[in-house]
Amino acid sequence: MFNPPTHNQSDKVNLRDDRVVSFIKQMVREKYGPSMSEDNLTKEAEMLYEMFTENLVSYFEPYVSEEANNRLNDLIKKSTDKNTVLALLMESVDNFEQKIVQVLVDFRNSYLKDKNV
Repeated sequence: MFNPPTHNQSDKVNLRDDRVVSFIKQMVREKYGPSMSEDNLTKEAEMLYEMFTENLVSYFEPYVSEEANNRLNDLIKKSTDKNTVLALLMESVDNFEQKIVQVLVDFRNSYLKDKNV
């Protein structure tokens, strides 16, 4: 589901996957219909993308080794950006791509069921 990490000019890891963003935008359209403005769609998708990445960390934490978990906790304590944390998860979790699909489906189902959003 995620492309391999890429490096930009500042050499920061970039895990933002356009397929995930497109999937999230599709979720928003499904929930609110086609009349939602592009600006509101983008804002909602950005907020959901942030929530999704936070869910990934919570979901995958039990799957990492003790050493990787210690590194993960250190990164989180240092408020390292989410891309660095996600890169560690990608390295540390077996079958990451298969498991992330399930997280994405669960996230979608939860979002579409939530009447308060």
